[in-house]
Amino acid sequence: MLSAQCHGETLMLNAAKIETRAIIIAHIFGREAFPFVIRFAFLFLILQISGYLIAGRSFDRTGSYNPAYALFFIFDIVAAMLIWSISKSISE
Repeated sequence: MLSAQCHGETLMLNAAKIETRAIIIAHIFGREAFPFVIRFAFLFLILQISGYLIAGRSFDRTGSYNPAYALFFIFDIVAAMLIWSISKSISE
């Protein structure tokens, strides 16, 4: 019973977090851009979920999270370079 109650509270907290995200996106970007921006935001949620799968698969195959950490580090470096190149071209 306690487990079900805790699980239900966790689901409610996660739902509240998603609703808060949607409200903030609507406030910042407005009604016209909301559908595009919310789809883009949920794309990152899917990418985040895939990170858990990659880390789990890494541990199952090698007994260590190190290969997953290395892959995530490479992704972070590529993302940083992309962000840096975009901000540089916008300021010019």
